Amino acid sequence: MGFQNYAGGIVLDATLTDVGRKYMAKGTFKVTKFALGDDEIDYAMGNADAGTWELNTPGDVTILEAPAQPSAVINSTLIDFKRADLFFLPEYKMNQILSGAVKLYSGVIHLAANDETTTKLKKTIDVNEYVLQNESEITNMVVLECGFESGSAEEAGPPIVASSFALEGSLMNQERFIYNYDLYDKYAFLYCDSRFFRGVLTSNPSATFTNDDSDNLYQNLQPLQETIKTSLPSLIEEQDTYYCTAVRNSLIDPSSGFSALSAFSGPRSTVLGLNFILNDKLISNSNGSADARYSKFGKTSEDLFGDGNLYDYIDTRVTVEGCATGRQSQLSVRIVRFSGT
Repeated sequence: MGFQNYAGGIVLDATLTDVGRKYMAKGTFKVTKFALGDDEIDYAMGNADAGTWELNTPGDVTILEAPAQPSAVINSTLIDFKRADLFFLPEYKMNQILSGAVKLYSGVIHLAANDETTTKLKKTIDVNEYVLQNESEITNMVVLECGFESGSAEEAGPPIVASSFALEGSLMNQERFIYNYDLYDKYAFLYCDSRFFRGVLTSNPSATFTNDDSDNLYQNLQPLQETIKTSLPSLIEEQDTYYCTAVRNSLIDPSSGFSALSAFSGPRSTVLGLNFILNDKLISNSNGSADARYSKFGKTSEDLFGDGNLYDYIDTRVTVEGCATGRQSQLSVRIVRFSGT
């Protein structure tokens, strides 16, 4: 469903699903209730400080046309858990602390399409911190943690009793607040746009991710390994679905206080390392022609970093969904290709 503002009047453009068309053909279609959603908008790609969101403006949100498939209609719904003692849920966060964990640059994850692009970016930004390299198993990766912020359990109210344990990222609290409530996301779905990605690299399911009482990290999430896409349904038609196995997040708070290695100050659940494999047509060097997808879905020959180098880029969104909790995290990824000077 899309809203179009025509100078004083608002036009509601509603596209019926296959079920809706069936009832329309029978002459029995009747609207009895409706709901509104904004799943098609990626607010992370806009300027929240401006207070306005304009259509078709570079860098701002992208409004997709109204989809017809039922799977794309308001996916971010309320979740119903069949138990009365559940007052809080874990969430997903990018870990931007660890060495090798890619950090956001201008609010997005930058993914270099080829080695030439990585070399050019080195002159402008720190690629060891801010850039993913296409199909790389051992360089930067997205590190996603699942867990609770400090105080989440404490603020939940009865029947959970507020105590100092609720503030600690300990294995005991992992057992109490995650395992005992069946909130452990051992597996996760990853949804990527099939027009831009042909594969996903994830951390080894048998990897370890832990620390000691001095907060020294011990982990072997890499080398990443390719995860094959599945035939499971996706959120929207153009996406592929990947079934990923996460790693137990065994980080604990040292005796000196909260762990400086984690994105969470409370109990942790799982961790997942990610990188992506781009569609082969998007990775050509500057001496070759840019694929039409760059001009159709993104921008071409843009001076993105103000250094005189020109880049083609596409902004897209990758969604991670925990299988046990249904919790989602949306990653804003900018595919960048050096195109010349």
